[in-house]
Amino acid sequence: MISPNYVLTAAHCVKEYESVKVIRYEPLLKKQTTYEVSNVLSHPRFGSFTFLTLNDFAILKLKVPVKKTNIFVCLPSNQLGQFVGANMTVSGWGLTSLNPNGRSDVLKSGFVTAMYNSDCSQIYENLYNKYLQKENPGSPHATVFVPQTIICVNGHITKSSPCIGDSGGK
Repeated sequence: MISPNYVLTAAHCVKEYESVKVIRYEPLLKKQTTYEVSNVLSHPRFGSFTFLTLNDFAILKLKVPVKKTNIFVCLPSNQLGQFVGANMTVSGWGLTSLNPNGRSDVLKSGFVTAMYNSDCSQIYENLYNKYLQKENPGSPHATVFVPQTIICVNGHITKSSPCIGDSGGK
């Protein structure tokens, strides 16, 4: 939530505008409230490059503003890798197992550590090229560059990571 009237989410989560709703979950009260969306504005340059999705954000305008809240997100920039080594929290209602029906019905969270985008680029490049060779043996090596607009994280210490279905969460 970036204001009482607007919510920030992932653009790929709102391709079907008619079905978009915002759910506010209050863990201490174990209560959720659903808000209808009146307008969706996706980033004009939202799209994919290799298997990285760039500019993957959208702003949702709520039909009715959220009352009595002081939970707003301030979006930082990632200039010069300023978050490297910082502990961060990821959360969402995504998959908790490899079973496609294994979505969580409660908000889950985990701890991760921010890393250099150059290290992240190398990891993605290795994974992508391994995938390419498996699918198309003999394919030329592809270079992958993760831009500073993405904050890369690693959950190897706590064995936590975001998963399918966590997109658009906080």
